[in-house]
Amino acid sequence: MMTACNLTTRIRPEHLMTRSIASTLFLLGALLAHAGDRPNIVVFLSDDHTLLDSSLYGSDEIATPNMDRVAAQGMTFDQAFVVSPACAPSRAALLTGLMPARNGAEANHVRPRKAVKRLPAYFQELGYEVVSFGKVAHYKQVLEYGFDLAKHFNYHEDIALGEAVKWLEARDSDRPLCLFIGTNWPHVPWPKPTTIGPDDVQVPD
Repeated sequence: MMTACNLTTRIRPEHLMTRSIASTLFLLGALLAHAGDRPNIVVFLSDDHTLLDSSLYGSDEIATPNMDRVAAQGMTFDQAFVVSPACAPSRAALLTGLMPARNGAEANHVRPRKAVKRLPAYFQELGYEVVSFGKVAHYKQVLEYGFDLAKHFNYHEDIALGEAVKWLEARDSDRPLCLFIGTNWPHVPWPKPTTIGPDDVQVPD
């Protein structure tokens, strides 16, 4: 049975400090160390997918029935915070448990320092197989995080989700599984050069 953790973020103005989602996962890992049966864990990352882009958190414009179904069978969080508005630093924080200024990945596209322990290592020490499909770290940087398997992490490699399902169906292992799946479907590809000038675009107030 899969335990699904939907890590959707909510930012509230009264909170002045950000919190790392990874701290939740580290706490979970500590609890699992004392658990008899270790559950399978799925962490699903959706690139540029905001709180208001899912019916799960109250959107009446975008229906996300699959997220609703998974949440009903797992856990949701309404006070889990992204520590950076930039791609690579936020992912590095998730995968190290440290703020960007502490793990070394503060500027976008920068990697954490090599000496910083990565999240997969913690779960591997607990006996888990830790696998990544899709955009979990910043593309090829995922290979530096110590996953047992990392596949389909190239730019908009949209087959990642389907391939993850195929891999799961064929998997034959007694080890508990910690599976990271990342999609960047909400994050559209960068546009090609255009002849549209700034004066042709009306920006709302």
